[in-house]
Amino acid sequence: MTNENPQTEYDSPWKQILQLYFQDFMLFFFPQAYEQIDWEQEPVLITVSCLIAL
Repeated sequence: MTNENPQTEYDSPWKQILQLYFQDFMLFFFPQAYEQIDWEQEPVLITVSCLIAL
């Protein structure tokens, strides 16, 4: 029996990019929020995956 719908992780590269460049991302897209963040503390990125059964 073969898996007709193999699970492909399309979002993993994007999550890795955001983790590496989170400060730059925040500065570019949310400059006002960037100024309010204490960058002395390491950000904790929470990953949540949702599975929807159709």
